[in-house]
Amino acid sequence: MSFTYQTVLDQDGRPSAALIPWDQFVDLMEANGLDLSEQDREELREAMRDSLDGNRSAFVREDEG
Repeated sequence: MSFTYQTVLDQDGRPSAALIPWDQFVDLMEANGLDLSEQDREELREAMRDSLDGNRSAFVREDEG
């Protein structure tokens, strides 16, 4: 993923922040799961553990609701 950004410099001329377009920020947040609540992230971690442990009973098929 490539970003269009502007670098913000501090009073000594050192980079201190970067500004990116909002849509790129949202894409970054969504792609890395950073837009999820802590509860959502924990549920995903639990699902990953179940998957790695082979616990197929923890999952339902989408067409089974």
